[in-house]
Amino acid sequence: MAVDSSGIFATLADLAESTNSDGNWPQESLDHCGKAGVFAWFIPKEYRGTGRSAAEITEGYLGLSAACLTTAFVITQQTAASDRIAQCPNRSIAERLLAGIATGALRATVGISHLTTSRQHVTRPVMQARVVPGGFTVTGYSPWVTGGAHVDWMVMGATLDDKRQILFAVERTAKGVEVKPHARLLGLTGSCTGPVELYEVFVPDGDLLAGPAIDVMSSGTGGGRTGGLSTSTLALGLASQAIRWLVQQSSSRTSLIESATSLDAQWKHARDQLMRAAAGDTTVDTGALRALANSLVIQSTNAAMLTAKGAGYVQGHPAERWCRQALFFLVWSCPQNVQQAHLEQFAICGHPLSDMQ
Repeated sequence: MAVDSSGIFATLADLAESTNSDGNWPQESLDHCGKAGVFAWFIPKEYRGTGRSAAEITEGYLGLSAACLTTAFVITQQTAASDRIAQCPNRSIAERLLAGIATGALRATVGISHLTTSRQHVTRPVMQARVVPGGFTVTGYSPWVTGGAHVDWMVMGATLDDKRQILFAVERTAKGVEVKPHARLLGLTGSCTGPVELYEVFVPDGDLLAGPAIDVMSSGTGGGRTGGLSTSTLALGLASQAIRWLVQQSSSRTSLIESATSLDAQWKHARDQLMRAAAGDTTVDTGALRALANSLVIQSTNAAMLTAKGAGYVQGHPAERWCRQALFFLVWSCPQNVQQAHLEQFAICGHPLSDMQ
C-alpha cells in the first residue's frame, strides 16, 4: 500500500511556509489530512481506522515531517492520545472516540509530560486527583499541551495523595477546563503548545484510561506507553529536506559534493535503522538511533544555512525555518542519555560518530 497515495505530502509542503510564518494553527493542513484519510492511518481497523503497520506508519511520518513539521508534530500528539485510548481496558470510551478521530470529526491531544519529563523537580504534583463518588476530581495544570484550544478531547494524567496516578480523557469544553495562551516558540509556534489548567474538573469512571497505579505510564495497566520512534522519525524527516536541498546545490557547486554525499549516506543508514526498529528488530539501539537522528537534523540544517549564506538567514528561506525547527529536537522528549551525548559532542567540537551497525 502506497503511503502517500493521495499526494497529501505535496499539499502540506505547499502550505508549510505559511504555517511557519504566520504562527497560526495549521487548520487548512489538518483539514487536507482529514480528507486524505491520514488520521485513520493511526487507528485500529475496528474503530474505522486503516490499521497500518508500524513500518507503514513510520514511512508516513517521514513524509509528513519532511513536508510540514508543524503539522506532523500536531498529528503525533493526536496519535499519542488515540494510542492510549485504543490500548486502555475501557472499551466504551474507545468506541465513543476513536471512530471520530479516525475520520477527523474529532480532534485529540495529550497533556502528560508532567508525569514523565516535565516538572519532575517539584515536590508537589502539578496535577492532583482525588477520589469522589463515580470518579475523580482533578485540579492543577499540564504545562505542555499541543493545540489545547483546537481539540475536542485531551488525554491527561494526575496524581493521588497516595502517589498513585491516573490517565483520563477530558473534554476541552468540560466545566473547569481552561486553555491558557500558548507559548511563542522558536519554532513550531503554529502547534499552539502551552498550558492547560483544570479546576475541580470531574472525571467520571467512564473516562478513565488507566490506573490508579504507581507510575501509571509504565505500569502496564493500559494506555500508558511512553517513548517510541516518532521523535527520531520526525527528526529524520526534517533532515531529509535539508539534505535533499544540499544534494541539489552540490550539482552546481562541486565544493559541496563531499559533505552532501556524506550526510546523505548517514541519513540513509539512519533510515535503515529506523525501519528495522519499526519492523520489530530488537537489536537496533533506539537510544543510539535517537542521538544519530538528532545529530543529523542539527548538522544538515546548519549545513544548509552555511550553504545559503546571508540569504538563508532571511525569514522565508527554508534554511532559516529548518534551523529553528531542528532545535526542537533538543527539547522534545530528549532523554538524559541523548542530552549527555550532545553535550559531549558540543564540548569536543568533533564530528558526530555512531557505533550503530
